[in-house]
Amino acid sequence: MEAERFTRLDRLLIAEQQATNEFADLRPDRDMLETARRNRALLIGRARKLESMGLATEVEVGRWSISAEAEPALREMGERGDIIKTMHRALADHGLADERGPAQYAAHGKQITERIVGRVLAKGLAGDELGDRLHLVIDGVDGRTHYVETADAAHLAEIRRGHIVALDPVATKAELRPADVNIQVMAEANGGIYQPSLHLEATRDIIEQRR
Repeated sequence: MEAERFTRLDRLLIAEQQATNEFADLRPDRDMLETARRNRALLIGRARKLESMGLATEVEVGRWSISAEAEPALREMGERGDIIKTMHRALADHGLADERGPAQYAAHGKQITERIVGRVLAKGLAGDELGDRLHLVIDGVDGRTHYVETADAAHLAEIRRGHIVALDPVATKAELRPADVNIQVMAEANGGIYQPSLHLEATRDIIEQRR
C-alpha cells in the first residue's frame, strides 16, 4: 500500500472509478467490481496513501476521486526509484557505495545537457527490461555517478564495464566549431557516445589513406 510506484491496487482503483464514470466507491454497501470487493481494505489503505501524495481526494466517506495524473506520476516515481537502485547496485559492485551517496547521483535519461567523462560501472537493459533501451552507469571524473539511456543498442555493442567513455550533449549549429563537428559525428556513429580511442583510430586510418 505504501509503494511509491504504480501498483495493482492503483489499477483496481482506477478501474472502479471508470466503472462508475464518477468515483471509486469503496463503501461496504455499494456494488463494486468483484476483485475490488475482495481487496476493499487494501484499496482504502492505498487510496489514503494516494491522498497523502496529492493524487486522490476523499469526496465523502468511502468515495474517492483518483486524479488523472495518478498513473503517469506513479510510473515516473517508480522509474526514478528503479534508476536509483540500479546506480546504487553498480556502485556496490565496485565497492564505491560508501563514497557516492544519492546526493551525487545524476540521472540524465535519454538526453544529457553536460559533458560526461568517466568509467563505465554497469551496462544493461533499461526500464522494464522488455524493451530495447540500454543504460550505462558511469563513475564520472566530476565525482558524481551518472545514469544515461539509449534506444540504439547496436552502437553500444563494444562498450564494456571498465571502459572510459566521454559523452557530449548535442550542440546547436551556431555553437559548433570544426572540432565539435568531428566529435558530434563520431558520437552519432557510436550511439551518442564519444570515445577518444575510436576517434584516434579513425584519424589514423585517414592519415594512412592519404599517404
